[in-house]
This record gives sequence, C-alpha cells and structure tokens, in this order.
Amino acid sequence: MSFKTDYNTQSSVYFYSIHPIRKDAVLCDEWLITSDKPFFEKLSEEETRDFFETAKNYFAENYGEENIAYASVHLDESTPHMHLGVVPFQDGKLSSKAMFNKEELKKIQDDLPKYMGEYGFDLERGELNSEAKHKTVAEFKQEMASKELEKQLVKEYGAPEYINETTGEFYDRIEYHNFTEFPREENLGQVARETTYQEKLGWVKWQQKEQLQTLEFSKTPLEEEIRALNEVLREKYEELDKIELRTSESLSELSKAEGYINTLEEHSNALESKIGGLENEYLRLAKQNARLSDLKIMSEKELAEIQAKKGMFGKEYVELTKEQFEKLKGLIYRSKHLVHQKELENNQLRQQMPLKRSKNGFEESLQRAKEESKGESIDRLKSEIRGLKNENSILRQQNDKMFSKLKELMPDKVLNNFISELKSIKPIVKIVKRVIEKGLGL
Repeated sequence: MSFKTDYNTQSSVYFYSIHPIRKDAVLCDEWLITSDKPFFEKLSEEETRDFFETAKNYFAENYGEENIAYASVHLDESTPHMHLGVVPFQDGKLSSKAMFNKEELKKIQDDLPKYMGEYGFDLERGELNSEAKHKTVAEFKQEMASKELEKQLVKEYGAPEYINETTGEFYDRIEYHNFTEFPREENLGQVARETTYQEKLGWVKWQQKEQLQTLEFSKTPLEEEIRALNEVLREKYEELDKIELRTSESLSELSKAEGYINTLEEHSNALESKIGGLENEYLRLAKQNARLSDLKIMSEKELAEIQAKKGMFGKEYVELTKEQFEKLKGLIYRSKHLVHQKELENNQLRQQMPLKRSKNGFEESLQRAKEESKGESIDRLKSEIRGLKNENSILRQQNDKMFSKLKELMPDKVLNNFISELKSIKPIVKIVKRVIEKGLGL
C-alpha cells in the first residue's frame, strides 16, 4: 500500500476530514537529521542511536506521535543521518505550508538544539539570518555520495587532498601541514585549499591515462616476447612429433624383435623334437649294442676248451659240462630272441622307407633288405645330421642378429636367462652327435 493510500485511510478515521485530498497536496514533509562528522566520531554506536531517537521524540511531542510516518537511520554511510517523515496534518487539515511555515522553521532551529542539549547532546544553532540555502534531500544525498566518492578516490587511487591555488601543485596532508605551519619564503602569499571532487576525479583520470600510456609502451616488447614464446612452443611441438615418430619406429622394431624371438622359439622347439628323436635312436642302438655284447657271454678261452671227440663209430661229438651246456643253451635262446627283435625292427624300418617293394619277394631278399635297410638308415641319419648342422649354422647367424637387437630392447637379466635356456640344450646335442657319429663310424 502506498503512503498516500495509507494516509487517505487514516485521515478518514483519525482526522475526520470530509474533503478529498488534492493531487498536488504534500502528504509528508521529510526532515534530514544529522550533524558534522567530528560530532559523531565522539559518540558510540549506542549514543548515536539515542541521538536520533531523541530528535524523533522532539517532532513527536510537537507535531503528534500519530503524524510520524517513518524514521529511518543510516549508519553505514560517511556521516550518520536520519530520514524523518512528518505528516503535515493540523486542525483537521492537511497543509504543509500551514504547519511548517517560515516562523515554525525558525522555531525548530532555535528549540531543537536546546532540546537535544537537555539530553546531553551539544549542538549549536545554525547561523541566524544566514544566506545559505536549504538543501533538498536529493541534493544532500548527492553531496554525501560525492564525499564518499572523494574518500574512495583518496584511499584507493591516492588522489591529492589539497592543492596550491597559485601554482596548481597538489599536496598530501603532510605537505599541506608543512605549507601552512612552516611556509617557505617562495611560498609566501600563496594559498592552498582542499581539492574538490572534480579536481580529485580529474587527477585520478590523468593518472589512469599516464598508466595506460605506460602500458601501451610496454605492450610492444611483451608482444615480441609472446611471439618468441610462440615460436619456441612451435619448435617444442615439432620436437614432440619427432619423438612420437621415433617411439613408433622403436615399437615397430620391438614388434620385429618379438617376431624373431617367436621364430627362435619355433626353431628351438623343432630342435628339441629332433633331439628327442636322436635320443630314441641312441637308446635303440645302445640296446642293440647290449644284445650284441650278450652274444659274447662265452669267452674265447671257454670256446677253445670245447673240443670235438670221436665216438665209437668214428663220429665226432662235443662233450659239454653242465655249466657249459646251460651257457650255450642261454646263448642260443638269446640269439633267437635277438633275431626276432631284428626282424621286428626291420619291419618297422621297411614301413618307413619310401621305396615300394613287393611283399611276395620280401622273404627271398630278407638278407639283402637288411643290408639295404642298414645302409639307408645310415644315409638318412647322415643326411639328418648334415641338415641339423646347416640348421644350427643358420640359427647361430640369426641368434647373432637377434642378440644384438635384444641387447638394445631387453633388460640384461631377462636376456641372460633366455641365453642360458638356449645354451642348456647344446650339451645334449653334442652328446647325441658324438654317440651317433661314433656308432656310424663318422
């Protein structure tokens, strides 16, 4: 609800007005209650509030408590003050001119300082018959805002507070004090005063302009430095691209090295398989050699002692002891068993041979087949040994290349373990090789 609407409602209840309110009527007179800044600096915050409460009571006692529309105190600005609204309603009429005429205003100027003094607030009456004009609330607020801005210009931007009117030189407080209290000979006759808001603002603008020009001058070398930094940044990016390329190439080489390792593992597995075959062949030959040794169970001396004797009819016969008979019996049995084993082995060798032979002629050429099988087995073993030698030579060459790569790509510990595993199979190969060569008479 607006003040005018609220007032219209109250007037019908309290003031018994039967006349409508004019559109140009003054509904409320606003008073600005304040003093100078040094006065309030002596008061505490509580005393300041008491000051404004006492001033409000003066208007309430003289113009009616019911006519006090509002009282708003402001303590957060440069100078504390109170906005007091009084409804000019008297004798059932709303008239600002009748209530606050010229004589009434002089009376307030005389009585208010006395009233405030009774409550301990030392105020002086304004100059009597002064030519000074009363300020409107808007003018006062503008003046207060200007003073607040002046403080900010001094505090935040270092605006000068004083100026020499003769020379135009600006002074701070210390310089102004020295100028007034200890004037120099060349300053005699000169006048200094506080700077106005416009002078402070002009000085700040001039300082800002000077700083802006300084920044403009320093802008050029900074731009050059930025360009140089951008060039360095571009070179760093190019270097980074090269590093990424080298990294990609290294990864590719690492992939190739992994391929070499896989190849070596495959060759190693194949070599182990062949070594296993040679070990089996070695065991077979060792068993055969053992069986041949069993044939020599009777020494030459024992055989020499067995002499043929002539019987009654002139026929020769051999007389054996029981021990000799048992040995000979065992020899015959083992010989038959050996022949049977050889036949089985020859059958296996014949099945592996690529040559096609007739099954019907096998029994007639058994001896020849045995000799041929033996010769072909020897040739095949020789061929395999030569192949192993060649393969071993190739593997050794690949190992040399691979090791040079692995030394660059693999940690020393991992590389040494890998080399040890490869070396561990070399003694087996050498043993098998010597056994086979010895058995074949190479």
